Amino acid sequence: MRRGLALDKAELAQAPEWLIAGLKSRNAGKKSAPKLPEEWRGMVGSTVAEGKRDRTIASLAGHLLSNRIDPWVTLDLLQAWNRTRCDPPLADAEVVATVRSIARREVERREGRGAG
Repeated sequence: MRRGLALDKAELAQAPEWLIAGLKSRNAGKKSAPKLPEEWRGMVGSTVAEGKRDRTIASLAGHLLSNRIDPWVTLDLLQAWNRTRCDPPLADAEVVATVRSIARREVERREGRGAG
């Protein structure tokens, strides 16, 4: 058995440039850190005013779909949420269009065709 330095005494090697570049490009399209569970609970339990409804529904759809919730279940949940939490509620057709768009992007991401 070969003896060396203790872990707390050894110097760590610099990560290779290709690895650093790959990690930077992978995270380039991401706007912020993932939301904590408390943030999701707060978002779902709050009333959402005009001007924030589309973005909030898109966030919720993305969260549900990326966690592999069925798109039809996602749509039903978000339509119910829209009617009870958005002031005023969006038209059903707008919720359908948003969930459809996010679902399409999620499929592309899973298949490796997405931008991020």
